[in-house]
Amino acid sequence: VGNNDLLLYRNIEDIVLSYATLINEIKTNLPNTKIYCMSVVPINEKCNSDDMLNIDLYNHQVTILNQNLQVLCQNYQTTYVDLYSNVVDENLSLNINLTDDVICAMTHGFLVWFCEKYKK
Repeated sequence: VGNNDLLLYRNIEDIVLSYATLINEIKTNLPNTKIYCMSVVPINEKCNSDDMLNIDLYNHQVTILNQNLQVLCQNYQTTYVDLYSNVVDENLSLNINLTDDVICAMTHGFLVWFCEKYKK
């Protein structure tokens, strides 16, 4: 759920509904489980070598999805982990130093997430 859904052109409302369904399933079947919902990260503009994807639009949708996920997590009393703010560059794309395929965060990116999660 997340990046791949946006890449497959699913609308944001349906993606959020998928998150809500997943959270409900976990809360119902594993009531003592602590749930962490990680923000969706943007992709880097270098991903668009063949101009098949509007990177600005995609990354804007990531921002909107993350805003919706924050509200969802508040409503479901679930922990939202803001990885997004820690991995974006000045163009609001995935920081190229945190990825090896311009789409997914690599080890450095997950280290950023880990530090964000445990900074409190």
